[in-house]
Order: sequence, then C-alpha cells, then structure tokens
Amino acid sequence: TDAESDAMPAATGASAENKMLGIMMAAQPTLKVSLASLASELVQMSLTGAMTVDAESPTMSRGAVTLKIAGLDQVKSYLDTQSKTDQSLKSYIPMVVVLRGLGSDTQLGSGKAKEYKIIAAKDGNVTINGTPWQALMMSGNEEETVNTVKTKDKDKKRSY
Repeated sequence: TDAESDAMPAATGASAENKMLGIMMAAQPTLKVSLASLASELVQMSLTGAMTVDAESPTMSRGAVTLKIAGLDQVKSYLDTQSKTDQSLKSYIPMVVVLRGLGSDTQLGSGKAKEYKIIAAKDGNVTINGTPWQALMMSGNEEETVNTVKTKDKDKKRSY
C-alpha cells in the first residue's frame, strides 16, 4: 500500500543507507549477550553483557560487557618460544602482559582466568576494570603502558 511504501525507505543508493542508519539510531537497539564463548588449545574466552546503539554517544554505543580469558600464561609462553624463530610475534608479547596485569582474577570453567569489565559510557569514555581505555593505548612505549596498568590500583598485587 502507499502507507507502507512511505514508511519504508527506498532501497537505492547512499540515501537508503542513511535512512536505514537513521532508523536504527532512533530505535536504539540493544545487543544482549547471555553467553558467547570461544575455545582453542591455548585460550578460552567468554563474553556476557549488553551494548546499545546510541547516536548521542561519541562511540555510537553505550553499555557494559564482561570478558573472561583463561590461558594467558600459555599464550605468553607460546609467544616467547615462537618469537625466537618468528620475530613478528614479539610485538604481541606486551599486549598479553598488559592483559594479564589488567585483569581481575576469576574462574572460567575449571581453570583460573582473568576478568575484564568493559564499560562504554554515554559520554564516550570507555573503561576496562576502571582504567580508561586511553591510558591503555600504547604510545610506542611498551614499558610506560605496562607501568600504567601496574600502578592503576596500588592496593592490588598484579602478576605479569
């Protein structure tokens, strides 16, 4: 009917994409994750939480998710060993060190894991376990990034 065709944007060109994006932004849909998991020989991960599309947020989203990762010690050992023959793997070692230091101790399945509470605020600020995302971005100085993680919570001991 004419009323239905007026309610649906034309399916042609960039204007159709913009209209669909506008409809989605106005509706503010929420992606809810009850449990998503990933497992490999070295690592196991789980994710729960919800994120909402929010056109008023600089990140276009807001919400919170919890990520658990088990096996970071094994990943670090693997990278240490394999980077002896493949130098390109060395660049991933600081990231694993930061992940281990930033995470809170928890369980995943029957093993120990690290937990990351990721919060995306409406104002665009993103934190991981209370640490601003911007503070975690490597500025080319890997030691500086690791020290940021080490000193963010002086009352807690961190293992690297």
